[in-house]
Amino acid sequence: MHPMSWMGVLLGCICLFGQTLSVLPYDTLEIQRADSVQIDTTLGLDADPQIQWLRELAAEASTPPETEQTFTRRVFLQGSRNLRAFNPEVSVTVDMLATLQEHREEETPEDHGAAPGNGFHFRLLDIHLQSSLDPYSVAKAILSFRPEEGFTVEEAYVVWQNLLPSGRITLGKFRQQFGKINRWHQHMLDQAFLPPVHQAFLGEEGLNQTGVSVDWILPSLWATTHEISVQITNTENELLFPGNGWRFPSWLFHIKNYFEFSPATYLEIGLSGLTGPTENASNRFVPGRDWTSLLGMDITISWSPPQQALYREWIWRAEILYLKKSVTSGSVLHRWGGYSYTQFRLSRRSLLGLRVDAVQPVAIGEEPAFQWQLVPYWTFWQSEYVFLRLEYQRPLGRWGHRDQRLLLQVDWSFGPHKHEKY
Repeated sequence: MHPMSWMGVLLGCICLFGQTLSVLPYDTLEIQRADSVQIDTTLGLDADPQIQWLRELAAEASTPPETEQTFTRRVFLQGSRNLRAFNPEVSVTVDMLATLQEHREEETPEDHGAAPGNGFHFRLLDIHLQSSLDPYSVAKAILSFRPEEGFTVEEAYVVWQNLLPSGRITLGKFRQQFGKINRWHQHMLDQAFLPPVHQAFLGEEGLNQTGVSVDWILPSLWATTHEISVQITNTENELLFPGNGWRFPSWLFHIKNYFEFSPATYLEIGLSGLTGPTENASNRFVPGRDWTSLLGMDITISWSPPQQALYREWIWRAEILYLKKSVTSGSVLHRWGGYSYTQFRLSRRSLLGLRVDAVQPVAIGEEPAFQWQLVPYWTFWQSEYVFLRLEYQRPLGRWGHRDQRLLLQVDWSFGPHKHEKY
C-alpha cells in the first residue's frame, strides 16, 4: 500500500479514538473497554461475542439510575379545642312497677315497704352525671324525679383520690356507708324495695346526708383486706335526727373485712355504728340520754367459679340492726331488726332468690313484737341495659293483715355507667 494510504488510515483511527474519549462519562474499567469496542467495530471486529457483551455492559453503565419518587403525607392538625372532652358522662335510669294485690284493710303507719295500689306506677327517673375534674378529683351528681316529689338532688359530691395514701376523701351529699346495701340506689337493689328494717330505722330512701367521708384501705391484718370509713354529716335524717345542721353533727363509723378463701369463694363482714342527737336534744343536752345510736352488722358469702362466673353464682347476705333512741317522754326505745336472703344465678340472664324480713315497730307505745315477711323473686336480665323482676311479698305474723302483693319491676338504663352498684 502507498505510504500516504497508511498515514490516512492512522489519522482516521486517531480522530475516532479522540472523539470517543470526549464522551467518556466516568473513568471506569467497563466504559474504557466499551470505548475499545467502538474502535474494534471500526476495524471490523464487532462479530466477537466478547465484544458484544462489553457493548451491553457499557450501555447499562451509561444509563443513569432511576430515582424513586417518594410522597410525603400531609397531616392537618386542628388547633381548636375539642369541646366534647369537657362534657360529663351522662347515664339515665328509669324504674317502673306493675302491682297486683288483694285489698284487706287500710295500711297502718308501721307497714314499711308497702307497694302502691293495683296498676302501673312510674317510680323514678335518675340522671347520673360524672366527670373527672383533674388528676386528683372526680365529681358525681344524681338528679332524681319522682311523681310525688318532682326533681330532687339525690347525691352530689366530689371525691379526692390521691390526697391520702391508700385513701380518699368525699365531700357533699351522698348515701352513707351504713351496712352493705344502703349505698345502693333503688334500681340496683336485689329486690324491688329496701328491707323493712332499713325503711323503719332509716326511712324509705335510706341514710342520705350532707357532710364529709374519709376512707382508708388498711394493711392486711386478720383479713385479706380491711377498709375503714369515718363520716361526719349534718343530722338531716327525719326518723333519727331533728335536722339541726352542724350544731350537733352525726358520726358514722364502718369497717369492712374481706376474706378470700379461694378464687371462687369470699366472705365479707362489716360493722357499722351511727350516733347523733335526738329530737329533744338542746344546747344543754346530756350525751348519754339525748342521743340516738344505731349499730349494724352485715355478712356476705359469695361463691362463683372463675371459669363460669357469668353462669353460676350463689350469694347469701344478712344484716342485723339495733336501734337505741331517746324519745320525748324521757324513755329509751330499744328495737331490733334484720333481713337475710339467698340468691342463685341459674344462667347468664336469670337469677332466683328468697328474702326473709323481721323488724320490731319503732312507733312509741307499739308492742315490740317482730313483724315478718317472705319475699321470693326472679330476675331476668334481657341485656346489660334492661332487666325485669317478678316479686311476691307475703306478710306473716303481725303483718298478716297486710295485702299480699305481686310485683313486676321493669328497669332500663342507657349511658356509660348503666346499672352500677355504688
